[in-house]
Amino acid sequence: MASNFAFYPQSTTTAFTVTPSTTTFQMTLQLAGGTSTVTLAAGAYLPQGCRVANTGTVNVHVMFTATGPNSPTLDGTNGFPILGGTVETFRVQGLPVAKMLTLAGTSTLWITAGEGL
Repeated sequence: MASNFAFYPQSTTTAFTVTPSTTTFQMTLQLAGGTSTVTLAAGAYLPQGCRVANTGTVNVHVMFTATGPNSPTLDGTNGFPILGGTVETFRVQGLPVAKMLTLAGTSTLWITAGEGL
């Protein structure tokens, strides 16, 4: 079922300096009433969506995957580009790992886990 409400952040926002080497991020959700975060693991509540902001000028290739040994490798020929200077929201249910890289240069990517689109 599609979301019918605006994006609601449920975690702290994490900034990444992305280069041509792959960066991997395991999304976390903030615990209710506290400032601690819990790393998502098997059986944990997984985020349903995330907001991705590329504040740099270089495109960043992104792939959302599950954890485990069969997780695909991001190499620039798969995944999808987040254009420089853009913000996008994604449904990532069951895919709590974000992999990212640039094809050349450096960019800054901000990721916030949450609900809605």
